[in-house]
Amino acid sequence: MKNYRVLYIFIFCTLLSACGSDSKYKLLVDNDNMTCISEFKETCIEIINNKCNHSFNILREENFEYIFQPNKYIISFICINK
Repeated sequence: MKNYRVLYIFIFCTLLSACGSDSKYKLLVDNDNMTCISEFKETCIEIINNKCNHSFNILREENFEYIFQPNKYIISFICINK
């Protein structure tokens, strides 16, 4: 029972620290598909260029504008040459 409590506390702290980070972007990776989430398009484009050496295909591009929260710019992409 004590092991479950320690595991629960560890998972909670990990999620809390990940959600509260001050990074300017988040990069999600699933096999070959990658997704960049940021407040600005320029930040995601810079990350994608560094990650893929300027050769990539954009699968989806979205911009969410919020009134009381920071805007979210989301780009899903695949690197062409690894």
